[in-house]
Amino acid sequence: SAIETSDILFAQSKQIEVHGDYALITCGNGFFVVYLGDLPNSVSVIQEMVVDMDGDGLPNDVNGLAINQAGTVVYIATDDVGGSLIISYEFNGATGRVGPILDVLDTPEFEGTTTRMSLYEPLERLYIPGRQGTLTEIDISDPTHLRLRSIWNDGYTGEMQDVRPYHFPGHGDLLLVSKNNEGFSILRPDPAP
Repeated sequence: SAIETSDILFAQSKQIEVHGDYALITCGNGFFVVYLGDLPNSVSVIQEMVVDMDGDGLPNDVNGLAINQAGTVVYIATDDVGGSLIISYEFNGATGRVGPILDVLDTPEFEGTTTRMSLYEPLERLYIPGRQGTLTEIDISDPTHLRLRSIWNDGYTGEMQDVRPYHFPGHGDLLLVSKNNEGFSILRPDPAP
């Protein structure tokens, strides 16, 4: 088996997304890109991204990550007490290289992400399960101008663990959201802007 680690990024990997020959993996203080084109013999880290948005030397804890199908934008969600962010980066799906930041959404309503997030391209939205029973919905129709659409909470105070958007014939677009200790919920995406 092929194994690769990062020399500068902390452990606690949370999410892996694959685009073509590249895998992007979140870590305790950023994310990194791994080239998979030489599997099964080897893999290699081609880029490491430490995320320290306020420049204080204490990196942001990155949990959620998503890549659009075109391989042009990477989205990450941080999980920091008092400063959780959603960030879009330029991405080159042909080379696996992450480019400059396109936008940063810093809104006090976003409490951070526990583990994963999902991108649902038919609606141009990100769905981010969070702490305190929240599900955050972000408009990504313009990756250079991320916008908060809604934050869902039904009174549950535990952690949301995962969210999967699907189009169900006869029922339309629905979100299946797993809760840490209360099973799951089925939600309809917010139709209002």
